[in-house]
Amino acid sequence: MRGGIEAVRKMVTDNQNYTGPPCEFLLSLLRFILYKNYFKFEKQYFLQRTRTAMGSKVAPAYANSYMHVYENECILSHPAFRQYGAFYRRYIDDIFYIWSGPTIELEKMVDQLNTMETPIRFTLKYNTSSMEFLDVRIYKGETKLETCIYVKPTDRNTLLHYQSCHPRHLLESLPKSQMLRVIRITSEEYKRVEDLELMSKRFLERGYPTKLIEDTKKWALSLNQDESGALQNVANIPSGAKQQQKNAMYYVSKYGEGSDHMRKCVLKHRPLVASDERVSKKLPPKPRFSYQRGKSLKDILSPSDPVDKYIGSPVQHFLSQRPGVFKCNGCVMCSSLILGSHFLHPRTGKKYEIKQRMTCTTTMVVYIIKCPCGLIYCGKTIRMLKERIGMHRASIRAALDPDREEKAKNKKQDISQQLVAKHWAEAKHSPAAFRCMPIEKVPVRTRGGDSDNALLRKEAFWIHELDCVSPKGLNGQLVLSCFLT
Repeated sequence: MRGGIEAVRKMVTDNQNYTGPPCEFLLSLLRFILYKNYFKFEKQYFLQRTRTAMGSKVAPAYANSYMHVYENECILSHPAFRQYGAFYRRYIDDIFYIWSGPTIELEKMVDQLNTMETPIRFTLKYNTSSMEFLDVRIYKGETKLETCIYVKPTDRNTLLHYQSCHPRHLLESLPKSQMLRVIRITSEEYKRVEDLELMSKRFLERGYPTKLIEDTKKWALSLNQDESGALQNVANIPSGAKQQQKNAMYYVSKYGEGSDHMRKCVLKHRPLVASDERVSKKLPPKPRFSYQRGKSLKDILSPSDPVDKYIGSPVQHFLSQRPGVFKCNGCVMCSSLILGSHFLHPRTGKKYEIKQRMTCTTTMVVYIIKCPCGLIYCGKTIRMLKERIGMHRASIRAALDPDREEKAKNKKQDISQQLVAKHWAEAKHSPAAFRCMPIEKVPVRTRGGDSDNALLRKEAFWIHELDCVSPKGLNGQLVLSCFLT
Protein backbone atom coordinates (compact mmCIF):
# COMPACT_ATOMS: atom_id res chain seq x y z
CA MET A 1 0.00 0.00 0.00
CA ARG A 2 2.94 2.33 0.61
CA GLY A 3 3.81 2.30 -3.08
CA GLY A 4 0.26 3.34 -3.94
CA ILE A 5 0.25 6.15 -1.38
CA GLU A 6 3.59 7.44 -2.66
CA ALA A 7 2.22 7.29 -6.22
CA VAL A 8 -0.74 9.46 -5.19
CA ARG A 9 1.68 11.88 -3.48
CA LYS A 10 3.71 12.14 -6.69
CA MET A 11 0.58 12.65 -8.81
CA VAL A 12 -0.62 15.50 -6.56
CA THR A 13 2.72 17.27 -6.11
CA ASP A 14 3.65 17.04 -9.82
CA ASN A 15 0.29 18.41 -10.96
CA GLN A 16 0.60 22.20 -11.15
CA ASN A 17 -3.14 22.58 -11.77
CA TYR A 18 -4.15 20.73 -8.58
CA THR A 19 -6.51 22.87 -6.44
CA GLY A 20 -7.80 20.31 -3.93
CA PRO A 21 -7.10 19.96 -0.19
CA PRO A 22 -3.49 19.86 1.12
CA CYS A 23 -1.56 16.80 -0.01
CA GLU A 24 -0.82 15.46 3.51
CA PHE A 25 -4.48 15.78 4.50
CA LEU A 26 -5.49 13.89 1.34
CA LEU A 27 -2.95 11.15 2.08
CA SER A 28 -4.12 10.80 5.69
CA LEU A 29 -7.67 10.19 4.44
CA LEU A 30 -6.34 7.65 1.93
CA ARG A 31 -4.41 5.82 4.68
CA PHE A 32 -7.56 5.65 6.78
CA ILE A 33 -9.50 4.09 3.87
CA LEU A 34 -6.75 1.57 3.08
CA TYR A 35 -5.72 0.53 6.59
CA LYS A 36 -9.19 0.57 8.23
CA ASN A 37 -10.86 -1.40 5.47
CA TYR A 38 -12.86 -4.01 7.37
CA PHE A 39 -15.77 -6.16 6.25
CA LYS A 40 -18.27 -8.48 7.91
CA PHE A 41 -18.84 -12.09 6.94
CA GLU A 42 -21.55 -13.86 8.89
CA LYS A 43 -20.82 -13.10 12.56
CA GLN A 44 -17.14 -12.18 12.16
CA TYR A 45 -15.32 -8.99 11.15
CA PHE A 46 -12.18 -9.12 9.00
CA LEU A 47 -9.53 -6.51 8.19
CA GLN A 48 -8.20 -6.40 4.62
CA ARG A 49 -4.43 -6.02 5.03
CA THR A 50 -3.32 -5.67 1.39
CA ARG A 51 -4.72 -4.05 -1.76
CA THR A 52 -7.95 -2.06 -1.77
CA ALA A 53 -11.56 -3.20 -1.89
CA MET A 54 -13.08 -3.52 -5.38
CA GLY A 55 -16.24 -1.72 -4.32
CA SER A 56 -14.46 1.29 -2.82
CA LYS A 57 -15.14 4.59 -4.61
CA VAL A 58 -11.48 5.52 -4.32
CA ALA A 59 -10.25 2.24 -5.89
CA PRO A 60 -10.25 3.30 -9.61
CA ALA A 61 -8.47 6.61 -8.92
CA TYR A 62 -6.01 4.88 -6.57
CA ALA A 63 -5.24 2.15 -9.14
CA ASN A 64 -4.90 4.70 -11.95
CA SER A 65 -2.48 6.81 -9.90
CA TYR A 66 -0.28 3.81 -9.18
CA MET A 67 -0.36 2.57 -12.79
CA HIS A 68 0.43 6.06 -14.12
CA VAL A 69 3.61 6.25 -12.04
CA TYR A 70 4.43 2.59 -12.77
CA GLU A 71 4.12 2.87 -16.55
CA ASN A 72 6.26 6.02 -16.69
CA GLU A 73 9.01 4.60 -14.48
CA CYS A 74 8.98 0.97 -15.65
CA ILE A 75 7.36 0.58 -19.10
CA LEU A 76 7.76 3.78 -21.09
CA SER A 77 11.32 4.27 -19.85
CA HIS A 78 12.36 0.65 -20.50
CA PRO A 79 15.16 0.50 -23.14
CA ALA A 80 13.38 -2.15 -25.23
CA PHE A 81 10.10 -0.23 -25.26
CA ARG A 82 11.85 3.02 -26.16
CA GLN A 83 13.44 1.22 -29.10
CA TYR A 84 10.54 -0.91 -30.37
CA GLY A 85 7.35 0.41 -28.73
CA ALA A 86 5.09 2.59 -30.85
CA PHE A 87 1.42 3.24 -30.11
CA TYR A 88 0.60 2.85 -26.36
CA ARG A 89 -2.78 3.01 -24.56
CA ARG A 90 -3.91 1.87 -21.08
CA TYR A 91 -7.30 1.53 -19.38
CA ILE A 92 -6.66 0.98 -15.64
CA ASP A 93 -4.68 -2.33 -15.84
CA ASP A 94 -5.37 -3.32 -19.47
CA ILE A 95 -2.59 -2.20 -21.83
CA PHE A 96 -2.46 -2.12 -25.63
CA TYR A 97 0.61 -1.18 -27.66
CA ILE A 98 2.17 -1.83 -31.06
CA TRP A 99 5.55 -3.58 -31.09
CA SER A 100 7.86 -3.20 -34.07
CA GLY A 101 10.76 -5.33 -32.84
CA PRO A 102 11.59 -9.05 -32.47
CA THR A 103 9.20 -11.23 -30.48
CA ILE A 104 12.02 -12.44 -28.24
CA GLU A 105 12.72 -8.85 -27.13
CA LEU A 106 9.04 -8.37 -26.29
CA GLU A 107 8.94 -11.52 -24.16
CA LYS A 108 12.21 -10.60 -22.46
CA MET A 109 10.86 -7.13 -21.54
CA VAL A 110 7.65 -8.57 -20.04
CA ASP A 111 9.66 -11.15 -18.06
CA GLN A 112 11.81 -8.36 -16.63
CA LEU A 113 8.72 -6.36 -15.64
CA ASN A 114 7.23 -9.42 -13.92
CA THR A 115 10.36 -9.98 -11.82
CA MET A 116 10.48 -6.42 -10.46
CA GLU A 117 9.64 -5.79 -6.79
CA THR A 118 6.16 -4.48 -7.51
CA PRO A 119 2.72 -6.11 -7.15
CA ILE A 120 2.13 -5.78 -10.91
CA ARG A 121 2.29 -8.98 -12.98
CA PHE A 122 1.48 -9.09 -16.69
CA THR A 123 -0.09 -11.75 -18.88
CA LEU A 124 1.25 -11.28 -22.39
CA LYS A 125 -0.90 -11.80 -25.46
CA TYR A 126 0.27 -10.81 -28.94
CA ASN A 127 -0.60 -11.46 -32.59
CA THR A 128 0.75 -10.25 -35.91
CA SER A 129 -2.63 -9.76 -37.62
CA SER A 130 -5.26 -8.87 -34.97
CA MET A 131 -5.64 -8.13 -31.26
CA GLU A 132 -8.49 -7.52 -28.80
CA PHE A 133 -8.52 -4.64 -26.33
CA LEU A 134 -11.53 -4.29 -24.00
CA ASP A 135 -14.58 -4.43 -26.33
CA VAL A 136 -12.63 -3.58 -29.52
CA ARG A 137 -10.88 -5.87 -31.99
CA ILE A 138 -8.07 -4.21 -33.97
CA TYR A 139 -6.95 -5.97 -37.16
CA LYS A 140 -4.94 -5.32 -40.32
CA GLY A 141 -6.96 -4.09 -43.27
CA GLU A 142 -5.80 -3.71 -46.84
CA THR A 143 -4.18 -0.32 -46.30
CA LYS A 144 -4.70 0.54 -42.62
CA LEU A 145 -5.74 -0.81 -39.22
CA GLU A 146 -9.47 -1.52 -38.90
CA THR A 147 -11.66 -1.94 -35.81
CA CYS A 148 -14.83 -3.81 -34.93
CA ILE A 149 -16.85 -4.92 -31.90
CA TYR A 150 -15.25 -7.71 -29.88
CA VAL A 151 -17.34 -10.16 -27.85
CA LYS A 152 -15.60 -12.75 -25.69
CA PRO A 153 -16.51 -16.37 -26.53
CA THR A 154 -17.56 -16.89 -22.90
CA ASP A 155 -19.87 -13.83 -22.84
CA ARG A 156 -23.60 -14.43 -22.46
CA ASN A 157 -26.41 -12.21 -23.64
CA THR A 158 -26.83 -10.08 -20.51
CA LEU A 159 -28.58 -7.11 -22.10
CA LEU A 160 -31.31 -5.68 -19.90
CA HIS A 161 -34.55 -7.61 -20.50
CA TYR A 162 -37.45 -5.61 -21.92
CA GLN A 163 -39.77 -6.88 -19.18
CA SER A 164 -37.40 -5.63 -16.48
CA CYS A 165 -38.80 -3.03 -14.07
CA HIS A 166 -37.00 0.00 -15.49
CA PRO A 167 -38.23 3.35 -16.88
CA ARG A 168 -39.66 2.92 -20.35
CA HIS A 169 -37.47 5.64 -21.86
CA LEU A 170 -34.36 3.81 -20.60
CA LEU A 171 -35.44 0.53 -22.21
CA GLU A 172 -36.21 2.24 -25.52
CA SER A 173 -32.94 4.20 -25.56
CA LEU A 174 -30.75 1.16 -24.86
CA PRO A 175 -30.88 -0.25 -28.45
CA LYS A 176 -30.02 3.21 -29.77
CA SER A 177 -26.97 3.60 -27.55
CA GLN A 178 -25.68 0.08 -28.29
CA MET A 179 -26.11 0.41 -32.05
CA LEU A 180 -24.45 3.81 -31.90
CA ARG A 181 -21.55 2.04 -30.18
CA VAL A 182 -21.36 -0.41 -33.12
CA ILE A 183 -21.22 2.45 -35.65
CA ARG A 184 -18.59 4.30 -33.61
CA ILE A 185 -16.28 1.28 -33.22
CA THR A 186 -16.75 -0.73 -36.46
CA SER A 187 -14.81 0.96 -39.25
CA GLU A 188 -15.63 -1.18 -42.34
CA GLU A 189 -19.12 -0.80 -43.79
CA TYR A 190 -19.79 -4.48 -44.55
CA LYS A 191 -18.64 -5.44 -41.04
CA ARG A 192 -20.84 -2.70 -39.60
CA VAL A 193 -23.92 -4.29 -41.18
CA GLU A 194 -22.96 -7.70 -39.75
CA ASP A 195 -22.39 -6.29 -36.24
CA LEU A 196 -25.71 -4.42 -36.34
CA GLU A 197 -27.50 -7.63 -37.32
CA LEU A 198 -25.83 -9.46 -34.45
CA MET A 199 -26.74 -6.67 -32.02
CA SER A 200 -30.35 -6.69 -33.27
CA LYS A 201 -30.56 -10.44 -32.70
CA ARG A 202 -29.29 -10.02 -29.13
CA PHE A 203 -31.98 -7.44 -28.36
CA LEU A 204 -34.75 -9.56 -29.90
CA GLU A 205 -33.65 -12.48 -27.71
CA ARG A 206 -34.21 -10.22 -24.69
CA GLY A 207 -37.82 -9.47 -25.61
CA TYR A 208 -37.49 -6.08 -27.34
CA PRO A 209 -40.21 -5.23 -29.92
CA THR A 210 -39.23 -6.03 -33.50
CA LYS A 211 -40.39 -2.60 -34.77
CA LEU A 212 -38.26 -0.76 -32.20
CA ILE A 213 -35.16 -2.75 -33.17
CA GLU A 214 -35.73 -2.44 -36.94
CA ASP A 215 -36.34 1.33 -36.74
CA THR A 216 -33.25 1.81 -34.58
CA LYS A 217 -31.13 -0.27 -36.98
CA LYS A 218 -32.26 1.83 -39.97
CA TRP A 219 -31.38 4.99 -38.05
CA ALA A 220 -27.93 3.61 -37.16
CA LEU A 221 -27.19 2.59 -40.78
CA SER A 222 -27.88 6.17 -41.91
CA LEU A 223 -24.97 7.44 -39.76
CA ASN A 224 -21.25 7.43 -40.41
CA GLN A 225 -18.45 7.30 -37.81
CA ASP A 226 -18.01 11.08 -37.68
CA GLU A 227 -21.72 11.61 -36.99
CA SER A 228 -21.76 8.89 -34.32
CA GLY A 229 -18.82 10.52 -32.56
CA ALA A 230 -20.57 13.90 -32.62
CA LEU A 231 -23.66 12.38 -31.00
CA GLN A 232 -21.48 10.97 -28.20
CA ASN A 233 -19.61 14.24 -27.59
CA VAL A 234 -20.99 16.10 -24.57
CA ALA A 235 -19.26 19.28 -25.76
CA ASN A 236 -21.71 19.44 -28.68
CA ILE A 237 -24.66 20.05 -26.35
CA PRO A 238 -25.86 23.68 -26.87
CA SER A 239 -24.99 26.08 -24.04
CA GLY A 240 -28.68 26.92 -23.55
CA ALA A 241 -29.50 23.25 -22.97
CA LYS A 242 -26.63 22.95 -20.49
CA GLN A 243 -27.97 25.94 -18.54
CA GLN A 244 -31.46 24.42 -18.51
CA GLN A 245 -30.02 21.18 -17.09
CA LYS A 246 -28.18 23.16 -14.41
CA ASN A 247 -31.28 25.12 -13.33
CA ALA A 248 -33.72 22.21 -13.55
CA MET A 249 -35.60 20.87 -10.55
CA TYR A 250 -35.03 17.13 -10.13
CA TYR A 251 -37.52 14.82 -8.48
CA VAL A 252 -35.41 11.87 -7.28
CA SER A 253 -37.01 8.64 -6.06
CA LYS A 254 -36.52 4.88 -6.17
CA TYR A 255 -38.10 3.40 -9.28
CA GLY A 256 -41.03 1.04 -8.85
CA GLU A 257 -44.39 0.10 -10.33
CA GLY A 258 -45.99 3.36 -9.17
CA SER A 259 -43.26 5.71 -10.43
CA ASP A 260 -44.93 6.45 -13.79
CA HIS A 261 -48.23 7.18 -12.04
CA MET A 262 -46.42 9.47 -9.59
CA ARG A 263 -44.78 11.36 -12.47
CA LYS A 264 -48.13 11.89 -14.19
CA CYS A 265 -49.70 13.14 -10.93
CA VAL A 266 -46.88 15.65 -10.36
CA LEU A 267 -47.16 16.99 -13.92
CA LYS A 268 -50.97 17.08 -13.75
CA HIS A 269 -51.09 19.14 -10.54
CA ARG A 270 -48.04 21.28 -11.25
CA PRO A 271 -50.15 24.19 -12.65
CA LEU A 272 -51.92 24.35 -9.28
CA VAL A 273 -48.58 24.84 -7.51
CA ALA A 274 -47.43 27.33 -10.14
CA SER A 275 -50.58 29.43 -9.64
CA ASP A 276 -49.00 30.84 -6.46
CA GLU A 277 -47.09 33.99 -7.49
CA ARG A 278 -44.27 33.57 -4.96
CA VAL A 279 -43.76 29.90 -5.77
CA SER A 280 -43.94 30.39 -9.55
CA LYS A 281 -40.93 32.76 -9.44
CA LYS A 282 -38.75 29.99 -8.02
CA LEU A 283 -40.32 27.13 -9.98
CA PRO A 284 -38.40 25.90 -13.07
CA PRO A 285 -40.35 25.49 -16.33
CA LYS A 286 -40.71 21.72 -16.01
CA PRO A 287 -39.53 19.25 -13.37
CA ARG A 288 -37.17 16.43 -14.33
CA PHE A 289 -37.56 12.96 -12.91
CA SER A 290 -34.54 10.89 -11.89
CA TYR A 291 -34.69 7.41 -10.45
CA GLN A 292 -32.50 5.34 -8.17
CA ARG A 293 -32.53 1.57 -8.27
CA GLY A 294 -35.52 0.20 -6.39
CA LYS A 295 -35.81 -3.06 -4.51
CA SER A 296 -35.53 -6.08 -6.79
CA LEU A 297 -35.95 -9.84 -6.59
CA LYS A 298 -32.19 -10.09 -6.07
CA ASP A 299 -32.45 -8.07 -2.85
CA ILE A 300 -35.19 -10.38 -1.58
CA LEU A 301 -33.78 -13.74 -2.75
CA SER A 302 -30.06 -12.98 -2.31
CA PRO A 303 -29.53 -10.33 0.40
CA SER A 304 -26.00 -9.09 1.09
CA ASP A 305 -26.28 -10.17 4.72
CA PRO A 306 -28.52 -13.30 4.94
CA VAL A 307 -28.82 -13.27 8.74
CA ASP A 308 -31.47 -15.99 8.75
CA LYS A 309 -29.09 -18.40 6.99
CA TYR A 310 -26.19 -18.31 9.45
CA ILE A 311 -28.05 -17.46 12.66
CA GLY A 312 -31.18 -19.48 11.95
CA SER A 313 -34.58 -19.27 13.58
CA PRO A 314 -34.75 -20.29 17.25
CA VAL A 315 -36.26 -23.68 17.99
CA GLN A 316 -39.81 -23.23 19.32
CA HIS A 317 -40.86 -25.15 22.44
CA PHE A 318 -43.17 -24.64 25.41
CA LEU A 319 -40.62 -22.39 27.19
CA SER A 320 -40.07 -20.14 24.16
CA GLN A 321 -41.02 -16.48 24.51
CA ARG A 322 -44.40 -15.92 22.92
CA PRO A 323 -45.02 -12.83 20.76
CA GLY A 324 -47.22 -10.11 22.21
CA VAL A 325 -47.16 -7.26 24.72
CA PHE A 326 -46.20 -8.11 28.30
CA LYS A 327 -45.43 -6.29 31.56
CA CYS A 328 -41.82 -5.82 32.56
CA ASN A 329 -42.95 -6.11 36.20
CA GLY A 330 -40.52 -3.42 37.21
CA CYS A 331 -42.22 -0.02 36.77
CA VAL A 332 -45.48 1.86 37.22
CA MET A 333 -45.77 2.53 33.46
CA CYS A 334 -46.91 -1.07 32.90
CA SER A 335 -50.33 -0.05 34.24
CA SER A 336 -50.83 2.01 31.07
CA LEU A 337 -50.03 -0.87 28.70
CA ILE A 338 -52.60 -2.80 26.68
CA LEU A 339 -51.46 -6.41 27.02
CA GLY A 340 -52.07 -9.28 24.62
CA SER A 341 -51.04 -10.91 21.36
CA HIS A 342 -53.33 -8.81 19.12
CA PHE A 343 -55.44 -5.67 19.00
CA LEU A 344 -58.72 -4.72 17.34
CA HIS A 345 -59.28 -1.54 15.39
CA PRO A 346 -61.95 0.34 17.42
CA ARG A 347 -63.73 1.62 14.31
CA THR A 348 -63.47 -1.24 11.81
CA GLY A 349 -63.07 -4.18 14.19
CA LYS A 350 -60.17 -5.55 12.11
CA LYS A 351 -57.81 -7.81 14.06
CA TYR A 352 -54.03 -7.22 13.97
CA GLU A 353 -51.58 -9.80 15.34
CA ILE A 354 -48.52 -8.70 17.32
CA LYS A 355 -45.59 -10.60 15.77
CA GLN A 356 -42.84 -9.66 18.26
CA ARG A 357 -42.41 -9.82 22.02
CA MET A 358 -42.43 -6.31 23.52
CA THR A 359 -42.58 -4.65 26.94
CA CYS A 360 -42.41 -1.06 28.13
CA THR A 361 -38.59 -1.29 27.99
CA THR A 362 -38.52 -2.05 24.24
CA THR A 363 -36.90 0.58 22.01
CA MET A 364 -37.43 1.52 18.32
CA VAL A 365 -41.17 0.79 18.36
CA VAL A 366 -44.32 2.00 16.67
CA TYR A 367 -47.15 2.28 19.20
CA ILE A 368 -50.82 3.22 19.37
CA ILE A 369 -52.79 5.13 22.01
CA LYS A 370 -56.46 4.28 22.40
CA CYS A 371 -58.68 6.93 23.93
CA PRO A 372 -62.07 6.13 25.59
CA CYS A 373 -64.01 7.69 22.71
CA GLY A 374 -62.65 5.12 20.23
CA LEU A 375 -60.01 7.19 18.42
CA ILE A 376 -56.43 6.04 17.81
CA TYR A 377 -53.14 7.91 17.84
CA CYS A 378 -50.16 6.22 16.15
CA GLY A 379 -46.63 7.28 17.07
CA LYS A 380 -43.04 6.07 17.21
CA THR A 381 -40.10 6.34 19.58
CA ILE A 382 -36.42 5.43 19.50
CA ARG A 383 -36.29 5.42 23.31
CA MET A 384 -37.69 2.88 25.71
CA LEU A 385 -41.47 2.90 25.38
CA LYS A 386 -41.97 3.68 29.07
CA GLU A 387 -40.11 6.99 28.62
CA ARG A 388 -42.48 7.98 25.81
CA ILE A 389 -45.49 6.89 27.91
CA GLY A 390 -44.22 9.12 30.72
CA MET A 391 -43.99 12.09 28.33
CA HIS A 392 -47.56 11.53 27.07
CA ARG A 393 -48.91 11.25 30.61
CA ALA A 394 -47.08 14.43 31.63
CA SER A 395 -48.54 16.36 28.69
CA ILE A 396 -52.06 15.11 29.54
CA ARG A 397 -51.68 16.25 33.16
CA ALA A 398 -50.47 19.63 31.91
CA ALA A 399 -53.46 19.94 29.56
CA LEU A 400 -55.93 19.10 32.35
CA ASP A 401 -54.31 21.52 34.80
CA PRO A 402 -56.66 24.52 35.34
CA ASP A 403 -53.65 26.84 35.69
CA ARG A 404 -51.97 25.59 32.52
CA GLU A 405 -52.17 28.94 30.66
CA GLU A 406 -50.33 30.77 33.43
CA LYS A 407 -47.69 28.03 33.73
CA ALA A 408 -47.23 27.85 29.95
CA LYS A 409 -46.05 31.49 29.88
CA ASN A 410 -42.98 30.57 31.91
CA LYS A 411 -42.01 27.61 29.70
CA LYS A 412 -40.31 27.54 26.32
CA GLN A 413 -42.61 24.76 25.05
CA ASP A 414 -46.23 24.24 26.01
CA ILE A 415 -46.56 20.44 26.18
CA SER A 416 -50.29 20.77 26.86
CA GLN A 417 -50.79 21.61 23.15
CA GLN A 418 -49.58 18.22 21.93
CA LEU A 419 -52.21 16.34 19.89
CA VAL A 420 -53.02 13.61 22.41
CA ALA A 421 -53.01 15.98 25.40
CA LYS A 422 -55.16 18.54 23.60
CA HIS A 423 -57.75 15.89 22.73
CA TRP A 424 -57.75 14.56 26.31
CA ALA A 425 -58.52 18.06 27.61
CA GLU A 426 -61.21 18.79 25.02
CA ALA A 427 -62.95 15.43 25.58
CA LYS A 428 -62.46 15.68 29.36
CA HIS A 429 -61.02 12.18 29.61
CA SER A 430 -59.47 11.03 32.87
CA PRO A 431 -55.65 10.65 32.96
CA ALA A 432 -56.22 7.12 34.26
CA ALA A 433 -57.95 6.26 30.95
CA PHE A 434 -54.64 6.55 29.05
CA ARG A 435 -53.81 3.24 27.35
CA CYS A 436 -50.86 2.51 25.06
CA MET A 437 -49.75 -0.56 23.08
CA PRO A 438 -46.56 -1.20 21.08
CA ILE A 439 -47.51 -2.83 17.77
CA GLU A 440 -44.18 -3.31 15.95
CA LYS A 441 -40.47 -3.12 16.70
CA VAL A 442 -38.06 -1.97 13.98
CA PRO A 443 -34.71 -3.80 14.26
CA VAL A 444 -31.50 -1.77 14.27
CA ARG A 445 -29.59 -2.42 11.04
CA THR A 446 -26.46 -4.46 11.73
CA ARG A 447 -24.65 -3.15 8.62
CA GLY A 448 -25.46 0.49 9.27
CA GLY A 449 -28.05 2.58 7.49
CA ASP A 450 -30.68 5.03 8.62
CA SER A 451 -32.64 3.15 11.29
CA ASP A 452 -34.50 6.34 12.26
CA ASN A 453 -35.80 6.71 8.71
CA ALA A 454 -36.85 3.04 8.70
CA LEU A 455 -38.82 3.75 11.89
CA LEU A 456 -40.46 6.81 10.27
CA ARG A 457 -41.50 4.68 7.28
CA LYS A 458 -43.01 2.04 9.53
CA GLU A 459 -44.92 4.73 11.46
CA ALA A 460 -46.25 6.16 8.17
CA PHE A 461 -47.33 2.65 7.11
CA TRP A 462 -49.34 2.13 10.31
CA ILE A 463 -50.91 5.61 10.21
CA HIS A 464 -52.14 4.81 6.69
CA GLU A 465 -53.16 1.25 7.59
CA LEU A 466 -55.13 2.29 10.68
CA ASP A 467 -56.51 5.42 8.96
CA CYS A 468 -55.97 7.50 12.09
CA VAL A 469 -55.43 10.97 10.61
CA SER A 470 -57.87 13.55 12.01
CA PRO A 471 -60.90 13.54 12.04
CA LYS A 472 -60.88 9.70 11.92
CA GLY A 473 -58.03 9.56 14.44
CA LEU A 474 -55.74 11.72 16.55
CA ASN A 475 -52.80 12.10 14.15
CA GLY A 476 -52.43 15.52 12.59
CA GLN A 477 -51.13 14.41 9.18
CA LEU A 478 -49.54 11.57 7.25
CA VAL A 479 -45.93 12.54 6.45
CA LEU A 480 -44.44 10.73 3.44
CA SER A 481 -41.15 12.63 3.06
CA CYS A 482 -39.32 9.69 4.69
CA PHE A 483 -39.92 7.66 1.50
CA LEU A 484 -38.03 10.20 -0.65
CA THR A 485 -34.63 9.48 0.93
